[in-house]
Amino acid sequence: MNPTYVIDTNALIDLDWRTYPRTNFNCLWDFIATNIKTGKITVIDKVYEELGKNPRDDTFLFAKGLKESKPIRKTVGFADENITKLYDLLIESSLYRFDAIKDFVSVADGWLVAYAATCGLTVVTGENKGKPSEAKAKNQKRVKIPDACLLMKVNVVSTLKMIEEPNFREKP
Repeated sequence: MNPTYVIDTNALIDLDWRTYPRTNFNCLWDFIATNIKTGKITVIDKVYEELGKNPRDDTFLFAKGLKESKPIRKTVGFADENITKLYDLLIESSLYRFDAIKDFVSVADGWLVAYAATCGLTVVTGENKGKPSEAKAKNQKRVKIPDACLLMKVNVVSTLKMIEEPNFREKP
């Protein structure tokens, strides 16, 4: 089965901490785990590294259990061309401060978008698009994943939208 989604760190954390905690929604988390194991959802190395910053966290323990059953996808050396393209598009947009662009392409967020563009995947994130008034400021301090996806022509959905999509709910 070809992957359909690539999931962001905050999508997993928000799902566990704020929306559907694993302690109360084991069925949902088992279903997500099955979709990761079968490849419908991809977890990239940079997301796994971000989750590892708090190794006692339940979300990290969930991801650690998955790592043993499904390899975490490597990004560096695979999505390099698209991380460079994303960097160039962000610079050309003139919407962001240089340090915001540099930060974005060096952490999981930028690599997530580049990986999705390389593989034709939909990004799953808990982030919202920047506000239109912020977009005109030309000195935004932070690049948001949905805005970068728009520049790269990559589909992006919230975690809830992913769960609601018919092709996600089909048995893996």
